[in-house]
Amino acid sequence: MQLRTEHIYREFLRLTRRLSNSQIMMLLAVVVGILAGLGTYLFEILLHGIKSGLIRWFPVDSAHVLFLIYPAIGIILATLFVKYIVRDNISEGVTRVLYAMSSRNSRIPGHNCWTSIVGGATTIGFGGSVGPEAPIVLTGAAIGSNVGGGGRPHSSSSYTPEAAAGGGGGGGGGRGRAARGWGGAVRGGRRACRDGWRL
Repeated sequence: MQLRTEHIYREFLRLTRRLSNSQIMMLLAVVVGILAGLGTYLFEILLHGIKSGLIRWFPVDSAHVLFLIYPAIGIILATLFVKYIVRDNISEGVTRVLYAMSSRNSRIPGHNCWTSIVGGATTIGFGGSVGPEAPIVLTGAAIGSNVGGGGRPHSSSSYTPEAAAGGGGGGGGGRGRAARGWGGAVRGGRRACRDGWRL
């Protein structure tokens, strides 16, 4: 996997060698925005699929004992998913993004590109009392961090612009349509170029 990402990164550098640093940053922002928007769309599909699958076979306009049981089942499933499959803390999405930006050069583990989608959609779909914004922002920021990191796992450079673009893209997509993710990421990329970030 490492050789593959390094090959993709070298190919990206070869194809973009005539572009300026700002143009490359904008190109990365567009890619991150599209991927963050797709991540948001997948999250919404999974969330609505779980919700509709759980309430399809009984009337929802009246009280039902399953409305008390479903949240507990969702929390148990999400806990087992995190403990045995992820084996890392994926809670408190926005806090984790801010921590990564402040102290870890915005490096966010690659598994957060998909584990926040599955864990968050399971918890919310079963009726857990959490909002969709945190897993969406964490997913977008993880996509941005990993696209920005590409084949540079040992680089000392910061991935903050890409993570910010991804977080903005995911957050923008989470507030409405997934297509807004592209706009949020482009705004983040434009701001990163204006503030003088370097690749």
